[in-house]
Amino acid sequence: GQRKLNGERLMAHKSDDGEEISFFGRGYSKTNERIPKTDLVPHLVSGLQWLPCGTVLDGEVLFIPKSQRNSIREFQFFEDFWKCREIMGSYADKAVRQQEEEGWLYYVVFDCLRAGGVDLTNKSYQARHWKLQEVIETSGIVSEYLVILPIIDGEANKRSLLEECIKLGLE
Repeated sequence: GQRKLNGERLMAHKSDDGEEISFFGRGYSKTNERIPKTDLVPHLVSGLQWLPCGTVLDGEVLFIPKSQRNSIREFQFFEDFWKCREIMGSYADKAVRQQEEEGWLYYVVFDCLRAGGVDLTNKSYQARHWKLQEVIETSGIVSEYLVILPIIDGEANKRSLLEECIKLGLE
């Protein structure tokens, strides 16, 4: 099990030639193209420059209030959904300026769909999650704004996660 996050879903893609890192949302434009979000999160682009070429990550960007920033490393997320939507719904210059003033968005990654050009979508979620951890650890990525969402296993641990979510009023 994993805790559901309340931010905006983003996929990160490093091109097969390694020339570009792009972020896009799940939705499509009226012309049936992915909606680009790269310019809204330049700190994440630079943070993921060491990803292997041909890698696609799936995750969610979160706005964490400054008073709660230390909690993210313990996976105690206190995200502000509406602030995240405000930033991600802005034009790039406003989104970046707002993050400079109020704090950068975090990218909480929970899946790896391609790694080094190899399609992983036919693998189990657990195998993809292991690959995600391997890719992040071996690529030398160091970014305080990148977090891998852990998998919670075991009946007692999952029950504890559920009870905590209920107590906090989360989905």
